[in-house]
This record gives sequence, structure tokens and C-alpha cells, in this order.
Amino acid sequence: MPGRIRIPADRIEALTDAVFGLALTLTAIQLAFTPPTLVYQVLTNILDFAFSFGVLILIWFAYTEIARAIRIEVPVLLALNLLLLLFVTLEPYLLNILWIGIFEGRDSTILYFSSVAYTLDLAGMFLLLGFLGIQTAREWTARPAAGGGRARIRRQGWVRVGVAGGFLVTLLPVFWDLKFGLPGLNNGIGAPVHFHLAYLVWVGLFAAAALGASIDRTSGPPEPSTESEPETPEGRDG
Repeated sequence: MPGRIRIPADRIEALTDAVFGLALTLTAIQLAFTPPTLVYQVLTNILDFAFSFGVLILIWFAYTEIARAIRIEVPVLLALNLLLLLFVTLEPYLLNILWIGIFEGRDSTILYFSSVAYTLDLAGMFLLLGFLGIQTAREWTARPAAGGGRARIRRQGWVRVGVAGGFLVTLLPVFWDLKFGLPGLNNGIGAPVHFHLAYLVWVGLFAAAALGASIDRTSGPPEPSTESEPETPEGRDG
């Protein structure tokens, strides 16, 4: 089609890998510029990095599996890919603000809005991953695969959309009204550290998403390494 910008798939994947690598590095850089002043902050900083690392790696694994199945790059896939990268780069920044609010007792209003923003960021990443999978599973977009490969990608896509909905549900007040603290753990202003119920639900949603994808990936027959691809609409026209 004249005038259409065509970007090779390998260039898009290279950009995506670079952005994920940058996002992983940003967390370490943020922690390096805020050195701990208390012993417990060393542990919380490590937990901050580990949580962000786990989130981004989970998203990267899911994206890589989808990217392997893409046969034709269409504009909607490119748009979804770029939006996903935007949400990925926001994740370390928003988590760092949230983490500081929890463990250093910063302004409660900032903590609330950073929590909401981080929730929307998590929901956005899973929603975009879900749409990427659903779009990739379309007849002329995905590589042919035995054992219901396209159906599996589509199924995982809808599961990720459901996980995104789960994150959005945690915006309800009940998940923020219920909170608990750890005995003897105080924040930077001497007040007890509290964890909202929403945080536990987030961890549960991540675990469910990772476990579900792992089970779905190993339950079906292996896909062949080589297989002839059907003729595409563009091939028939040209």
C-alpha cells in the first residue's frame, strides 16, 4: 500500500527489548539516588527492585510469546505495542513514588494518587497484552501453529483482559479501607507502616496470571518448528 510506513518486525522487537531493559535499569537508578538512612530501608529498597523486576519480567515474557507468533505487522499491533512500552516505562517511576509513600510516610494524598496511578498502569499493561494476543490470534496475523496455537494465544489474551479488570476492581474503596500493619515496622516519620488490601490482591493477580500462563503453555502439544504459512491477503493481491 503506497505511503504506508513498514517497520521490520525485528526492529520493533529490538526497540521493545531496549525499553524493557531501560525500565529495569530505572528502578536501580532511582534507588541509587536515594541511599538508605535506616537499616530497614536497605531491605525495602531490595523489595522495591525485586517487585518491579518481577512485574516487568512477567510482562516481557508474555510479550515475547506473543511476538513469536506475529507473522504480519499491522498498524493496530504497532499502536498497541507502542502504548505498552509507554506503560512499561511508567511502571518504575510510579512504583517508586508508591513505595516511598508506604515506607517513608510521605503525603497521604500523594500516596493515594500514586496508588491509583500505579493500579491503572498495571491494568493498562495487562489490557494491552490481552488485546495484542487477541489481535495476533486473528487468521491473517498469527503464524500457523499446530495444537490450537492461535486458540491458546487468544485464550491467554482474554485471561489477561480479565486480570486487567481485576486490577481495576481494586480501585473500589473497600480495598483501601481495609489495611494491616506489621508489628514493630515504622516508616520514616515514626508511624506504623500499613499495607492496603489492594496490595495483596495485586500480588494474587500476578501469581494467577503467571501460573495460568505456565499451565496453559505446558498443557498443549508442542508446536512444530517449521510449517508452511498460508497465503496472506497481500500475497494474493500482489
